[in-house]
Amino acid sequence: GERLTLTGIHQEQPDTIPPTSVAIPAETEWSDQGQVLEPGAPGDWDALLWGGFAASAVRHDDTTFLYYQGAADYDETYGTVTYRTVGVATSPDGREFTKHEANPVFTWFPGDWLEEGVASAGAWVSDSGTVRVHFGANTAISTTAVIADGRFAESADGLEFGASSMALNHADASLFGSGDEIFPVGSFETQGSSYCYYIPNGSPAKGQLCVAWGTGPTSLDQSAPVRVDGSPVRAWGAVSAVHLGQGSWALFVTNSPDQHADVPHVDVYQLDPETPDNVIGPVQVYAFAAGSRGTMLLDADTWFYYYRIDDGSGYGLRTAAVRQE
Repeated sequence: GERLTLTGIHQEQPDTIPPTSVAIPAETEWSDQGQVLEPGAPGDWDALLWGGFAASAVRHDDTTFLYYQGAADYDETYGTVTYRTVGVATSPDGREFTKHEANPVFTWFPGDWLEEGVASAGAWVSDSGTVRVHFGANTAISTTAVIADGRFAESADGLEFGASSMALNHADASLFGSGDEIFPVGSFETQGSSYCYYIPNGSPAKGQLCVAWGTGPTSLDQSAPVRVDGSPVRAWGAVSAVHLGQGSWALFVTNSPDQHADVPHVDVYQLDPETPDNVIGPVQVYAFAAGSRGTMLLDADTWFYYYRIDDGSGYGLRTAAVRQE
């Protein structure tokens, strides 16, 4: 496919940007490194690693932070995983991870109901060096239904987050796709503006990638569906924004058989923050044989792709060497 040059590192500070450009790898350039994260024991908060959109990795202070969603159990009556939360695992080299001892780091159970919880996340490193996260929070409105809002939290160390605040209100009629559930799946900021890509559920826009943007992570006053050549971009999973340099970005978008896809795949688009709702591409498409639901990270001389193993038995890692243009 057409190649796209990069001169930046995903969600890193300017002094780490390499002086030479690199290309997005072709699918054949990726090498599977096997499992890097296991589920917890039965009854643990992360005993089950499926049932949500949370997979987001950042590199911060020489450490890789992988934010991932877990659930304690599965309820046969309601047909859902229960008490979803998001925790974090850290790694000095991006390959061997240790789960944070105080996991989970994001919880949301205002009604103490099994279908409540945190079901998506999009993390990024701010211009000031803090770790910021938009996440999707399920709130019960009855014993059979929930709504979901996009919330925001911030941390100096990537481990301890302060109280969250509203970022995307499901009931805000001015928000595209509002009405029921809003799940942030990928966020970034540049030149004083914040961007949050999200997936609506339970509305006519279900499964369509959308974006909200504004002057800050809780001031996202513009929103629109994401389109390519006038057609909607479909998404059903994590989204990763990768800085390309010169004000340009690339967007890695997960799709899956749950929503308008024959097989799980990742579509890569060119993105201009001036028009975040209009993308170009896809310039690459990945349909990996064993796991295409994950998050992309570019660090120094290596691409990292952390993916949820299809049977839910953990997270795996694919790597690709940086190839200069």
